[in-house]
Amino acid sequence: MALYDILKDAASAAQKAQMIELLQVILGAQQMALDLQAENMELRKENYELKNANDLESRIERDKNNTIVVLKDDKDKITYCSVCWDDKKKLIQVSTLPCRICGNIWRK
Repeated sequence: MALYDILKDAASAAQKAQMIELLQVILGAQQMALDLQAENMELRKENYELKNANDLESRIERDKNNTIVVLKDDKDKITYCSVCWDDKKKLIQVSTLPCRICGNIWRK
């Protein structure tokens, strides 16, 4: 049985027994449990994104001018803005001047 379910059952029992102070403590604990669950989900998402960024970082290859990046294993060698990658860790595909996101003017 999950912590939240246990607290819910305890709150129900406290309410039936007219134990208002205990009910308030249990309701506070329930809210804390929900907050911890939300924080846990957010941290898991952040952890996933960091792992993904590290994986991408190992696949990045820069041009000689350091203005564009490509992925080493990309046979099409699609070009991405190096400024967007360095600043936000986002791969923004560039094919025209300047980059539509940051304004970086790059050269092949």
